[in-house]
Amino acid sequence: MSGQAPVRESFFSDKNEQMLDKLLYNDVQRRTGSSLDDRQKQRLVKTVKHYMSEVYRINGSTTTNVQFLNKEVLTAVVPDYMGYLRRQTEEETSSISAVEVINSTDPLRTDTGTRFALMQESRQEVKAKPPTPPDFRIPLEDESRSAIEIFEQVKKIREAEAARDAAALDTQQKMAATMPAPGQMRSMEAGPAPRPRILENEIPRETIPDMRAVLFGQGGQTNSVSPYRRELNGLNDANPTLVVPQARSTAPVLPQDFVQKQDDVINYKENEYNLHCYSADRDWTVNTGENRYNFSVNFNPGNVTTNNGIRPNTSTQIKFCNIVRIELVKALMPVEGVDTLIDRSGTSGFQTIINTNALSFPYLMVRIPELETNNFGTNFGIDRSFGLLQYDANWITDNTNVTQRGGFLGMIPKFLKCQKVYYPTPLSTLQKLSIQIQRPDGNLLSPTLDTLDISGFVLSNSIPSTGTPITLYHVNGASAGLSQYIWIQTTQWFSTFMFNQGDRIQLKNLVFTQAVVTGASAAAATDFVNYMTDPAGLLVVNIGYYNTTSSQFATGVNTVGYANYIIVEARYNDPTKGYTTVSPFAGIASNALAAVFYTSGGAPNATISSGRLINLSHQLQVVFRVITRDMDSASRLRPDNLN
Repeated sequence: MSGQAPVRESFFSDKNEQMLDKLLYNDVQRRTGSSLDDRQKQRLVKTVKHYMSEVYRINGSTTTNVQFLNKEVLTAVVPDYMGYLRRQTEEETSSISAVEVINSTDPLRTDTGTRFALMQESRQEVKAKPPTPPDFRIPLEDESRSAIEIFEQVKKIREAEAARDAAALDTQQKMAATMPAPGQMRSMEAGPAPRPRILENEIPRETIPDMRAVLFGQGGQTNSVSPYRRELNGLNDANPTLVVPQARSTAPVLPQDFVQKQDDVINYKENEYNLHCYSADRDWTVNTGENRYNFSVNFNPGNVTTNNGIRPNTSTQIKFCNIVRIELVKALMPVEGVDTLIDRSGTSGFQTIINTNALSFPYLMVRIPELETNNFGTNFGIDRSFGLLQYDANWITDNTNVTQRGGFLGMIPKFLKCQKVYYPTPLSTLQKLSIQIQRPDGNLLSPTLDTLDISGFVLSNSIPSTGTPITLYHVNGASAGLSQYIWIQTTQWFSTFMFNQGDRIQLKNLVFTQAVVTGASAAAATDFVNYMTDPAGLLVVNIGYYNTTSSQFATGVNTVGYANYIIVEARYNDPTKGYTTVSPFAGIASNALAAVFYTSGGAPNATISSGRLINLSHQLQVVFRVITRDMDSASRLRPDNLN
């Protein structure tokens, strides 16, 4: 008895009963194709409770398996409840009273419209009710027939119907061939033709053609029509209520009435496409939730509103259909430091020259949630990754500064099958790819944003050169409009590895406040914006920061390796003509831009309403190979139309 108590508690628990109710409710919905009302739901719950009690009463003392008891409950409830639903349906359909049946069939009690509708309905061809489609679902009972047996039975029924239709059509064609033409004389030996009888029940059935054959163009010739119809059709003295209607008065045969059989074998061909995904193609001026190592690609986005020709997410106009295979080819990523290491072991104080980039890891993981993985490993990150990348090649710039030297790394899934195969049915289409480059521990390679907001500008001629400047080389004391360098201040401080000498940056959405236009020449301000937002971008000369301790500007980074200024060159006159001087904005050498941008105090004035920049030299490109399946039209062409 001690072993039966847990079984009884587990079997009659609310969780087990709710599981049975939900399972049976879903099964009844699939069988009936409709939802149950409140009364039917209550009946289902009561039926489950009843059979749970009965099953446990009979089998509770002989078994300790709750699954066996649940199976017995399902086996008993399904036929009982389906019988209840059938009885309920029969009661609803038979709710018409006897008086209504008599009134609808008695000609003396019906109106003219009803009688005409009944007569029209009686003249229509009555089509046989199609058989109930077989149920190929796996039943709950173990004693039911298998799906292959049901399939073979349906196959035999269809073959018998096809043979019966073919035999009837052959008989009809033979009968039509033996009947004389309308103007053909009968032979003397045949004797006089008897007068045809008029009543429908006296007309020989073998002389009336099959209505289906006439409607679909088989056996519908003039000589196959019954002679009784030719005699009664069109005569003035004929009784219109007894004339047999012509089959020719039905709708004409249409091309869509015939089913054209396709070829048994259809030839296909596989097309290969190269898909290049570049992280800088997103709308980085608005989208602040993604960076170069975490972005998404949309396919065939349609007419999505763009900002300066760029969509909110990286997207392509192509729409891949019938995708057979998707492969990861390679990833091109910048040689940039992903961590800042502060070293104080040297005699020169703090140092941040150690570049811990992607080569600091044994491999990198590419995670794409839309594509199932074919990798399995000893950690959860590998199980979720689409591919593992390893070093293949690299190329660097000619910059002699080792700590600021940039370049790119070529990472490939070396010696590995990094692909998703859709077999035997190809993938219909692809809507989106979410790409993430992760470290072996599952974190992003670098969560730092590759875009920065701009807070102001400082022209080099307005930077004070007195005092003891810290390694201050990018200043000059020229006139207000002839500054050789432009210092771009960012709202956030950035790492020394985020911008290297020679990197190309791009500025967008640069808008000045009214104070700039009022305090300086409006033409100079407009010319300055056009130069800074050049689509070709600007080259980084150096980075810098403002030392609050000495109240001086300085190039380089602070003690922890961070800066908040990006230094770029000003616009020069055409050097191909031998000029070595700066070209002032709007041609005004004495413009007041420097005074408006910066006065004193170590920071520029609040002159920027909006503005954002991105480092184009530190972007990621992922290359995929997409193989699709298309119909091969060349297999249906004549040989003389092929080259």
